[in-house]
Amino acid sequence: PGGEAMTKLARAYVLAGRVSDARQVVDALVATAWALPESVAVAARVYELSGDPAAASAQRERAERLVPGVMASVASLAPAS
Repeated sequence: PGGEAMTKLARAYVLAGRVSDARQVVDALVATAWALPESVAVAARVYELSGDPAAASAQRERAERLVPGVMASVASLAPAS
């Protein structure tokens, strides 16, 4: 799928509590040239949720360079409780 679809899939996986599946999707997404701010922000949040602070930081910085403040749009992205 394209980058936008992959971003939505990663979000859906997180909401369903499937963070490891979301991680696989964002790993593939980050490996592409796709760089929409929302996609990069979702990747940062997924890396954070999966316990990879280095990758989260790198993607967070990348997202904020693209659109300052974009991380606020994914701050509440978390598995449903």
